[in-house]
Amino acid sequence: VWREKVKPGDVAGSTFLLIHPFAVNHRVYPYTQYGAIYLSSIIYYNYDSLTINNVVVFHDEKNSTENDQPTDFYIAPNIGILKKELIRDSIVWELKSSTILQ
Repeated sequence: VWREKVKPGDVAGSTFLLIHPFAVNHRVYPYTQYGAIYLSSIIYYNYDSLTINNVVVFHDEKNSTENDQPTDFYIAPNIGILKKELIRDSIVWELKSSTILQ
């Protein structure tokens, strides 16, 4: 799965968001970026007063769409990105609300 950072009329950068197989510490070195991306853990995540099972945490060692800094993504099935941590700058982005349509 790709993630792109865009600005009007231009793509500022592309990185992998998650990779397959879902094997902890299986490192992939994509040709589109520097550093590796890997599944660091599968966790339970408390979100909006409920616990979500099987949240995958992917670590990108040098995320080009985040100024080449290490980034952790917390991704939930059927929801998407719950949380993003920019490690070097100590910035945390968290999803505040979500609606699942069926």
